[in-house]
Amino acid sequence: MSFPTHRPRRLRRNEALRGLVRETRLSTSGLIYPMFVCRAQRLPGSQLDAGIYQQSVDQIVEECREVESLGIPGINSVWLA
Repeated sequence: MSFPTHRPRRLRRNEALRGLVRETRLSTSGLIYPMFVCRAQRLPGSQLDAGIYQQSVDQIVEECREVESLGIPGINSVWLA
């Protein structure tokens, strides 16, 4: 196998992209916290998701503050009807 003649720089454009393609490290800065939003009060999630609950909007805001204090940079929220 020969050395590539073209080395695209698209994955080095900014620090966020460089962080995604950097060597594998396990830290809170690489995590995304899942949250499930519902209209009712706090409901248990599925049996496979230990500790994950369906929560109302006001509870989500409080939990986002807690997640931020843990150093987790992102959340993924899903609205459940």
